Amino acid sequence: MSGRVDSVVSEYASVKANFAGVLVPGLAGHKEDKRTTGFFHELVLGYDELFTRQLWNAVLIEFTGTFLFMIFHVYSITSVAASGVENASMVIGFINGAFLAVLIYAFANSSGAHFNPNISMATVLTGHTPIVRGVVYIIFQTIAAITAARFVYTCDDNNSVIWGSCVRGNLNPFQSIVMEMFMTMPLVIIAYGCAFDKGQAALYGPIFAPMAIAITLMIVVVVSAGVTVTSGYTWGGNPAFCAGAAVGDKSNGDANGGAGLSYVSGLLMSMLHAVLYSVAPPVHKEDEIKSFDECDSIMTKEGNKTSLNIGGHA
Repeated sequence: MSGRVDSVVSEYASVKANFAGVLVPGLAGHKEDKRTTGFFHELVLGYDELFTRQLWNAVLIEFTGTFLFMIFHVYSITSVAASGVENASMVIGFINGAFLAVLIYAFANSSGAHFNPNISMATVLTGHTPIVRGVVYIIFQTIAAITAARFVYTCDDNNSVIWGSCVRGNLNPFQSIVMEMFMTMPLVIIAYGCAFDKGQAALYGPIFAPMAIAITLMIVVVVSAGVTVTSGYTWGGNPAFCAGAAVGDKSNGDANGGAGLSYVSGLLMSMLHAVLYSVAPPVHKEDEIKSFDECDSIMTKEGNKTSLNIGGHA
């Protein structure tokens, strides 16, 4: 029992030292906020971050990661479709999931590796990301996807690129919003169940979370293909990608309004998840360690000597 507590305390200390909205717990370079004023405008809104280099470094990473992911997303769909392989949705899901995992491993240290307004909105509503940081992330994620789409657009002389995002098909706006919400919800639940919640982050560590998210993305891509067959709807999953597709798709324009609806569905999904997370958060086994307040107590009694170094980052 003592060894288990020591292990959990060490993991918890590492998670606590990092920016809460990260997808690789224990590897993120953002240190715990040392401000103790408790003012709403600082700790919740976080507007003072606008004047820090750290935030804008993180924004640059979010822009870069989203830009790269958008390009790989579009060209993976196009190349798989052109190859005529069977089970195309499985191949597309694998490519996108694997690339997302690599991006998370590479960039979580700098920004938290959201690359998706849905993730940023969810973490804002659960208090893991300050409001201002979340809004800035969403703006630059969207700009990045649109910029990537414009790049792809200029290279698409034959109008042969398949965008594959946020097409409503035969669904009405309400049906499209509901479908998008519940197709995207598993990604957010897994992200919290493995990374964002500090208890679960201590349990699973920094290696498993990106793989779990990647596997979930693969599964959702395959499952959503069934909805495409029955209704023509294509899952977006990332409102920034939907905005990019609306700009880049020469033949389908705004994809029947799917881009705008994706932001609405993302906000509603994030609100629903915030309620779920508040009412029934993921926790450790109660018989091993009752709460992370106990970890704080143990660390205090031991003079805060627990190492905060995991993965080479203090």
